[in-house]
Amino acid sequence: LLFDVPAGWKERVLAAFRRTVLSSPLDLVVSSSALQSAWMLAMAGVAVPQVRPHATHLRGLYLAPEREEKLRTMSVIVLRSTWINSLMGEAFRAILGRLLDSSGLGGVLNFKWLLSGTFLEYEEIAKSHHAAVFLPEQPDKLTFWEQYEMSMPLWLPTADFWARIHAIGEYRYSVFARLWASTLPEGDEAAAACGLPEPLFFRSDSMDELEVDSPMAPALWFHLTDYAIFPHLQLFGSAAELITQLLAADLGGISAEMAAFNARTWEASASFYR
Repeated sequence: LLFDVPAGWKERVLAAFRRTVLSSPLDLVVSSSALQSAWMLAMAGVAVPQVRPHATHLRGLYLAPEREEKLRTMSVIVLRSTWINSLMGEAFRAILGRLLDSSGLGGVLNFKWLLSGTFLEYEEIAKSHHAAVFLPEQPDKLTFWEQYEMSMPLWLPTADFWARIHAIGEYRYSVFARLWASTLPEGDEAAAACGLPEPLFFRSDSMDELEVDSPMAPALWFHLTDYAIFPHLQLFGSAAELITQLLAADLGGISAEMAAFNARTWEASASFYR
């Protein structure tokens, strides 16, 4: 709501949002993640229910390979994010390639990077690849929920790794940037009551002030994202760890567990809207 709001209007918009949540007879406000609900509580002092996004039309697209096929060759898609086109992302890609070449695994693990300008349909993603890697620069990307709905084994960065990824956008497009900082008194009271150990937004405005922001802030909020909450995700902290985990993964077992979680949460979501 606040992305395109002039600085002087932010509190007025938050106040209108609070009134909508608490008293509108025509509107139902839900969040897509625990993190979004936490933001709304700390900014506007309202408790909003969380219902996960679904993409039921994507179910059944992915079929896990046979164990023998996976050992022979494994196709891994790296999903699009602004980070993989950054300098840090290019360095990670180069290191990953060097590790594959030096270990003789270049023909065993084949990575396809969805860089800017490269697009694939969901069916092609699911049927032409065995696993997916996602390095999200933001805490609530629709790509994540779509990929999980396919029950396609999914690798994401650990909290420590994600904090480093998120730092690249701290002053430009981060949802934690000081640019979006605004709270109502009710939000301040709620945040204090919850005992939040870190501020909701970054405090610095430029790279010269980097030291005033602790990397613990995004690491803390990472644990309220579905990247950390959803089960059966594979988390890696380095290129070497990613390679090791992919080679040892039981893709069929992971996919089956993801499908079962999708079914359970769909029941809960459908029940909420009924």
